[in-house]
Amino acid sequence: MKRLLIVTEEQSAVDFLRGYIPRLIHEYRPKWLHGREYNITLMPYNGKGTLLKKGLKRISLTYPKYTGIVILVDQDTEDCITLKRNIVHEIQNVTISHKVRIACPELESFYLGDIEALSKVLHKQIPKGKYTPDANPSPSEYIASYKKMPKTEMAKNMGNIISHDAKSKSFQQLRKAILHTLEIQNV
Repeated sequence: MKRLLIVTEEQSAVDFLRGYIPRLIHEYRPKWLHGREYNITLMPYNGKGTLLKKGLKRISLTYPKYTGIVILVDQDTEDCITLKRNIVHEIQNVTISHKVRIACPELESFYLGDIEALSKVLHKQIPKGKYTPDANPSPSEYIASYKKMPKTEMAKNMGNIISHDAKSKSFQQLRKAILHTLEIQNV
């Protein structure tokens, strides 16, 4: 059995992943792996500060019971390289497969990578632009300008319908990290 721990800075990321991960595994798992069992633990923290101060120490203590760890945080206004380097430094004693993935600049940029799904969730047509979802400085504000919806509700809805091919690069990096850590495919 593969046991994956995914650590996030907020509940909305967990809500998104609860809908998305089962669909991802079902779509990409080769037929010869259909008997394999997966145990995925989603662990949210109350903000990036709490995750960085308390969560990373906890990961270092509890990691032996997992076969892989993925840490997902928002970039916000921080430098991606520095943020990732700091997280990797804090968990350097973790000897199992671990990946740090950063939503650039925040989880909602994943949603901008699939405008059709976002339009369905908001029940409002969002214009398809020629822009890079990860380059939008405030995806949550952009989305709220069309329709306000609680973060957790939007995350649940988007997790259930977002395309595996969503155009957000940080979403694609997260998708690949999950598949690789579960050894579903070599990416």
